[in-house]
Amino acid sequence: LASSNILSAPVVSACQSFLGIVDVHDMMDLVVESCQEGAGLADCSKHLKERLQTLINRNRTKGNGDDISFLAQGLGTALPLKQAVQTRFVEKGVHRLAVSDCDGAPRVIFSQSDVCRYLLAHPGAIGSKGACTLAALGLADRPVVAIPSATSTLEALKIMHAEKLRVLPITSVEGKLLGQLSTCSLRGLGAADLPLLETPVLEFMAIDKAHTKGCTIKPVSIKADETLQECIAKIMDPSHPHVREAFVLDD
Repeated sequence: LASSNILSAPVVSACQSFLGIVDVHDMMDLVVESCQEGAGLADCSKHLKERLQTLINRNRTKGNGDDISFLAQGLGTALPLKQAVQTRFVEKGVHRLAVSDCDGAPRVIFSQSDVCRYLLAHPGAIGSKGACTLAALGLADRPVVAIPSATSTLEALKIMHAEKLRVLPITSVEGKLLGQLSTCSLRGLGAADLPLLETPVLEFMAIDKAHTKGCTIKPVSIKADETLQECIAKIMDPSHPHVREAFVLDD
């Protein structure tokens, strides 16, 4: 993942059948759980040497119903798009799906970003809700877990793990938005880079990790009285290609 500068990849069997998707967040979950068990960062890399099949089986057998199973991430080409979005993205919280052919081999990755990109190009497809404000849709008053800028990156990842989040806003002492830590922030992070997780989160964000190609993520903000269509446009703005969310700010 690090050497290819990607966040996820499909996992296939020896006969090329789709088994699941593994991403950098899965790796960080292993690191966090290892640290919680008393291992130091220097010892965590041994947990990353597990075979991917072990990780897939581990996710399949978790008892917590809120966990996203690898089994939920497969998508046959015959499944209608609307059903895929509803049953996978909305109900399961999955970000990306592997579209497999009739032989079960993955052919393309389909993500929530693809849906947003389509809606941006075809505004009529979103219907009347596109003109509704975020406040009217109930999207502007949901609780937010934020971290102060002095928080270490490892502690921030522990919070993400505990709260089952994929993004955290980074705030100043006064509560102003300074940045964000997300799954995309981990792009290019390899096992040899794990000691970097001890650094304060803003410092970590500024470090040019081995294969990030300048991937510095600046948070996108929006107001509650802006429309859903405006929000999608801001998130999908090509000037910040690694952004997947927008933060609703008060006045």
